[in-house]
Amino acid sequence: MWILANNFKTRLFVMFMGLGILFSLATPSTLQAQDNSKIEILQFDFVELKGRAGHQGLFPISGEPVLGSPQQVSINLAGNFQTSTFHFTSADGATILQNLNLENASQVLRGYFTGTAQLPDQPFKVAVSGIDLDGNSYFEVFPKVFQARVVEVNFDTSVFRVDIGTTTLSAAITNHGPPENFNIEVKSRMNLATRLEPGSLYLSTGETGVFEVDITVPEDMPDYTFLKVKAVVTGTSNPDATNNSVLEFHTETLPHITIPPDISVTATSKLTSVDLGIATANKDLTPVNDAPAEGFPVGHHIVTWEVIDAAGNEAKTDQNVSITGLGLEIKEAKVKVHPSRGKLKIRGEINLENSANGINLSEEEVTLKIGSFVEILPIGSFRKKKNGKKFIYRNKNPSGITRMQINIQKSEFEATIKRIDTSTFDTLQPVIVSLAIGNDLGENAALFQSHNEMDKDDDKDKDDDRSKNKDRD
Repeated sequence: MWILANNFKTRLFVMFMGLGILFSLATPSTLQAQDNSKIEILQFDFVELKGRAGHQGLFPISGEPVLGSPQQVSINLAGNFQTSTFHFTSADGATILQNLNLENASQVLRGYFTGTAQLPDQPFKVAVSGIDLDGNSYFEVFPKVFQARVVEVNFDTSVFRVDIGTTTLSAAITNHGPPENFNIEVKSRMNLATRLEPGSLYLSTGETGVFEVDITVPEDMPDYTFLKVKAVVTGTSNPDATNNSVLEFHTETLPHITIPPDISVTATSKLTSVDLGIATANKDLTPVNDAPAEGFPVGHHIVTWEVIDAAGNEAKTDQNVSITGLGLEIKEAKVKVHPSRGKLKIRGEINLENSANGINLSEEEVTLKIGSFVEILPIGSFRKKKNGKKFIYRNKNPSGITRMQINIQKSEFEATIKRIDTSTFDTLQPVIVSLAIGNDLGENAALFQSHNEMDKDDDKDKDDDRSKNKDRD
């Protein structure tokens, strides 16, 4: 299969997706033919494998080939050839510098050849020689002169689309030649490049430097407008130390989300997902968050807001939520179920890491809630023990909290409640336990264990007797 055209710029791109190969066919302006041969090199390219998984093919490289490393090449040869050998020649086409070991890589196009080659360190052309089907020898030279470069430029090709507004592109320059100062120039369609930094780089041999380019897309530019940016790097002392790279992409308005400000409140606020505020998004999208609907426990939380458009593009932004208070963990919970002589005992741990301003039980009100039971202990109810690290409350009242102890040093607490109505307690369902010290609140759920042996206590408080010995300094 071969195509002739009078215009050099005319190209035909044929994609064989099953083979994963892109063929780029172009007609040169003139061909140096010998013996009136009808065989010609339609196109020669330095190529690389590109494309998403399952749809990859060989595409021409961006910029000029690099000296010193093997380069993959592709050649399209047209005509009635019987044999073919490819060569790199001198710039005038008169001297063969080296032969190329290429293979026919297509079962569809007989004249499509690929392979790898080391490049000459001088300007060169590509040629083909062999025998045609009539038994005549031929020698054809592709007219373009190539020059391997000692510097390479590579854009970050992960960018294939840019949003409305400003997008920063990055590119790397690697110097394979002597130390050199390189000037950088960036061109873009419709002058969208608004920032280039830096404008020059000094690189030693083997050194790589990075520069950035800002592309600013106006709001009125339609989606899927195809654009490209070209970066040209030129050595100031060596004109051959020059190369370029082109990055192609399209515009696409992506979803954006603006979230409410970060929140820091005490646990007494009972903050839930509906209290976070309202986020806004473009493209008539409804933002959602992953906050727990039942409310936030004490501590620091990250709420992720996100929106997704019809094409599957998504935007995510995090909101910080800090709940100050007591981290409360129930280690033991017991109940004696009785309509008037019920008894509760709880023991657990408190975490003061997220408390608002520390705690001092000598100067703060304390509230304990267990299910429907609530009792508030006014300021001054606790006695300070062990240099202020331990606080104890005792009360000989006939009902309510008879003893409560909080050990700040060990982060422990325990409480005993007697002679109350516990007839509604269901030992099969968790009960909310809440402990508030001043403006610091801790809350958790506990499954109470039925403890009938509490009936034996009667009016004697054996627990308090044991505690008196335990509380001694």
